[in-house]
Amino acid sequence: MADHVLAHGVRASSLRPLAAAAGTSDRMLVYHFGSREALLAEVLQRIAADFAARFGARLAAAGVKDAADLLTETRAALRDPAIAPPLRVWLELLALPDAARAPFEPVLGAIADGMADLVRRHEPDPARAALVFALVEGLVVLDRAGRPGIADRALEGYLRDRPGK
Repeated sequence: MADHVLAHGVRASSLRPLAAAAGTSDRMLVYHFGSREALLAEVLQRIAADFAARFGARLAAAGVKDAADLLTETRAALRDPAIAPPLRVWLELLALPDAARAPFEPVLGAIADGMADLVRRHEPDPARAALVFALVEGLVVLDRAGRPGIADRALEGYLRDRPGK
């Protein structure tokens, strides 16, 4: 089901296609999860956990030791086609109208908190960690908006002007 959501998005993931992806019926999914939204919340948590593990492994393999390394590797990761599907889902969830997004707020919060924790491990100063986190999110949005040059310049500016370089 996670693969289906990654391939088709949240809006296109109704119960029947999700059931087909799981090899079961839509009624069984409702029986076990109660609703499409509860099922999707579980699927999204799995997607987020998988993404966090893969991204963390990537950072470890790259030898990321500080916020500058984290941003540089994040920028490189955004160019990796394997990273694109979970980011598309993240941005789709954020773009949902308030009422449609409400069931997924805990998942969205957990994803944001996980990324904020990752940033804090590489940047102990709380104000600079918040800046780095906002820059990471900005890199994602600008890439998806087709403005990677702006993202590149923002990263270059941060790297040039960061304290203690």
